[in-house]
Amino acid sequence: MHKTNYSQFSNYSVQTQQSETPTNSNLKGKLYQLEQLMYEVGDLVQMHRNELQILRQQKEELSVLLQGKTSDVDQTLHNEIKHLEDEVKREIQFQRSENQRIQKQLTHLKSEKQSLSISLNNIQKRVQDLEIQIGNSESN
Repeated sequence: MHKTNYSQFSNYSVQTQQSETPTNSNLKGKLYQLEQLMYEVGDLVQMHRNELQILRQQKEELSVLLQGKTSDVDQTLHNEIKHLEDEVKREIQFQRSENQRIQKQLTHLKSEKQSLSISLNNIQKRVQDLEIQIGNSESN
């Protein structure tokens, strides 16, 4: 584990502890252990702070990245919707013109039917007239 600036004091304590008498060694040993624990906890806290800072930076980077992607998707969808709206308008206009064309053809066919019906009636009358004339000429 990486030692902070506290390590210098720890080394001093070790040197001092080795030169002390055995009666003080228990107290010095406890102090040394507490001091080591304090340094380890300090190092852990610093490590967690660094890790937290890294995580915050990653969060910010991801947030910016996601915002950019969201903006891109939004723009893409907006463009697609505009394209589809234009296509629907074009198709509606095409359908209207096709309906008008068919309506004109229908009107033309109706008038042709009426004209043919009149011609058929005229032909039928003529055939009847001819049959009557043929019938009259055969009887004479």
